[in-house]
Amino acid sequence: MSILKKLQPYDVIFVDYFDTLVFRNIHSHQIYSQWAKVLLGKLDSVSKHIDEEQLVALRWKALQNLREKNDEPSYRDLIFEIFSLGNLEFFVDFNIFFELSYTADEAVELGCQYPNKEVVEILYSLKRQGKKLYLVSDFYMPRKAYESFLSAFSINNLFDDIFISSEHNASKRTGSLYKYALEKTNSFSQKVVMLGDSQKDDFKSALKQNIAAIRYFPFKHKLYTNLSKYLNWDYSKRVVALKSSWLYKNSIFEEYAVVLYAFIQRLYSEAKKSNAEKLAFLSRGGFFLQTLFDEYQKDVISSKEQIKSAYCLNSRKVCFAAKNDENAKSLLLKYLQQFKCGDSIFLVDEGWYNHSQQILASVSGWNTFGFYIGTRQKETLNIPNQCVRKGLLFDMGTKKPNTKYYGILCTNCSMYEQILTAPHGSVDTYYEEFGAVKALLKTNEKEKYLYDKYIRDMQERMLLHFKGMCAWLGNNEISLKQCAKIVLKSVVFNSKKRCEWLNDLDNNRFDNYTTGKSKDKTIKDVRINVFELLIHPDRYLGMFCKIQRKLVNHPLLAAGYYPLAFIFYLYVRIMSRV
Repeated sequence: MSILKKLQPYDVIFVDYFDTLVFRNIHSHQIYSQWAKVLLGKLDSVSKHIDEEQLVALRWKALQNLREKNDEPSYRDLIFEIFSLGNLEFFVDFNIFFELSYTADEAVELGCQYPNKEVVEILYSLKRQGKKLYLVSDFYMPRKAYESFLSAFSINNLFDDIFISSEHNASKRTGSLYKYALEKTNSFSQKVVMLGDSQKDDFKSALKQNIAAIRYFPFKHKLYTNLSKYLNWDYSKRVVALKSSWLYKNSIFEEYAVVLYAFIQRLYSEAKKSNAEKLAFLSRGGFFLQTLFDEYQKDVISSKEQIKSAYCLNSRKVCFAAKNDENAKSLLLKYLQQFKCGDSIFLVDEGWYNHSQQILASVSGWNTFGFYIGTRQKETLNIPNQCVRKGLLFDMGTKKPNTKYYGILCTNCSMYEQILTAPHGSVDTYYEEFGAVKALLKTNEKEKYLYDKYIRDMQERMLLHFKGMCAWLGNNEISLKQCAKIVLKSVVFNSKKRCEWLNDLDNNRFDNYTTGKSKDKTIKDVRINVFELLIHPDRYLGMFCKIQRKLVNHPLLAAGYYPLAFIFYLYVRIMSRV
C-alpha cells in the first residue's frame, strides 16, 4: 500500500523532518565536524586553545550532561554548556560565541539539505484535502532555523504548526513531545498518525501515546549517507555540483546563487589586491550584491580582514546628466564624496558597458576602480586618472583576448539584471536639502510588479542557499569552468515553467534611462557567420536560448527543439572545453 493511502484515513498528520521530509547529502555525524570547522574559522582566539575534534567532543559531552537533567535542552543551554566545559570565557564573550555558533549550525544545514520530493508531494496532496499537517521533530536548533530550512525549499506553507524538542524541553524519544503536540493542536490521538524514519522515536514511541505510526525508511538514502560516513567523503568538493543541480531541477533559475557565489569570492579577492577599504555598491544591481557580499564576509572572513561596504544610489541617467550640466555634475560629485577612499572610489555593479564609471572618471578626475560580474565593450579614455574596469566572471579584452568561457557566461545578461534588482525605484535626479545631497527615486509599475511577484522571494531563497555555500566552501574558489557548466545548461534546457517566467520578465522589462521598454535583439536580428558559428558556437548562445521560449506554447515544435538543443549543447561544450 502506498504512503498516501496509508495516511488517507487520518485527519491529523505528524511528520518527522530529517530522513523523512528532508534528506542530507551527508551522514548526520558529519554535521558537528563541519560546525566546528566553520566556528573555529571565525574565532582565532579559541582555535589556538582548542581544535575541531575537541570541540566536537565537547558538544557530545554537553548534550549528554544536559539530557541527564532535561528531556531535551534548549539550543542556548547546549551552547552555554559547551562554552563552560571548554572554559572558553577566557577567549571569547559568550554572546559572540552563541551567535557565531548558531550562524554556523544553520549554514551547515542549509548547505547540505534537500527536500524529499516524494513525501513533499504526498503531503501537499493531503493538505489540499483539508488534512492538518504538523512538523514534529527532535532537533537541537530552535524553530527559526526550521523556518529558514523550509523557506529555502519553498515549502514554508506546508505545515499548520511546528513542534521542536529543543524549544519545549520535550522529545519524541520519551513521548513528551507527542503529548505536547496533541494538547496544543487539540487533537485526539485516535485521529492522528506519525510519519517518520526512526523505529524507536517515530514508530514505537508514537504507538505508546496511542498515535498510529507509519515508518518511512528510505533505504537508498540511508545506504548513501552511511557510505559517506564510513568512507569520510568530503562533501565540500561536491557541494557546487550537487547544489547547482538540485536548484536547476527544482527552482526558477536559483542555481545562479552558485554563480553569484563565485563572483563574490572574486570580488573580495580583487578588492583586497587593490587595497580597497570601502566598496560602493551601485543601485540597483548592487542592492542584492551588497547583501551577498556582507553575508560572505560575516560567515567566511575574519573581522580584521573585512572590507566596508556601502550602498550608493546612482543611475546612468544622473551620470549622463553630469556630462553636460554643471549643477548635475556638482550634485553627483558631492553625493559620491562619502564613498571615496582617498583620491579613489571602488565601485561594484552587475556591469556590461560601464558607462557610469567612465563618465564619473571623466568628470571627477578621481581614480575609479570598477568590479563587475562582466564587462562587454570598454571605451578608451584619454584622461590622466585611472579608470580600471574588471569583469570578474567575464571580461571583453581591449588589448588582450576575452576571458575564458566569455561567450557562455555573458549569455542572457538580462537574467543577472532581473535577479539583482532592488525593492526601490531608480535614481531620477539628485537634489540638495539642508546641505546634504539626496537621491530622488522614480518607480516604474512594471518593475515593481516583477519584484513583488518574483524577485523578492527569489532573493530570499538564494541568500539562504548562499549561506549554506559559505559554510561548505568558504574561500575555496568556484572555477569559471564550473560556472560555465551551470550557465550553459541553464540557458539551453528549460522547463515550460522556466520559459514562461522568462517571457513574463521580457514582457515587463523597462529601461529606466530612456523612456520605455528595453528591447533586446530578436531571432530576426541574427546574422549568422557560418565560419564563426563552427569555431565559436558559444557566441550564438544568446539567440539560440530564445528559441525555446518562443515555442513554449507549441508542444509539437517544443518537442523537436530538444534533439537540436542537445546537439548544440554538446558542440558548445566541446568547442569551449567546458
